[in-house]
Amino acid sequence: MNIIISRGKSIDSGEWMFGFYAFKELNSHHEHFIIKETIAAQNYNPSYFTDYLVIPETVGRGMPKIKNLQIFEGDIFEFDGKSAVVKYGEYTLFTGQEHFGFYLDWGSMKDSYRNDILFWIKEREGKIIGTIYDDIYKERIK
Repeated sequence: MNIIISRGKSIDSGEWMFGFYAFKELNSHHEHFIIKETIAAQNYNPSYFTDYLVIPETVGRGMPKIKNLQIFEGDIFEFDGKSAVVKYGEYTLFTGQEHFGFYLDWGSMKDSYRNDILFWIKEREGKIIGTIYDDIYKERIK
């Protein structure tokens, strides 16, 4: 069974938090959380959870690990000096088939490169070089 893991940048520290995504609907706004399983101080109870308030724009779901690579929405994927953003949703393969899931958005180069992410992970030596959110925490605390 694959567990869907999400990530989001902590509002408090700007660090990435990994776990399950949840949000609370309040009267005037929503609060977004990543919930992590932690070990309780007493009796080492592994079913204790801690929630971390995160910046909503940075929340993204992750793919199951492939070739020991964990990839999330918003990651920047690079191959041979060219980069694409990892996205999740509907997309069309180079063959014209409609799909839903993780894919690569090559921007203006979309007609030159395949967008099916598994091809690039399994058949090529692409890598993650950052995220589109790398500076968002710095902007929020100014």
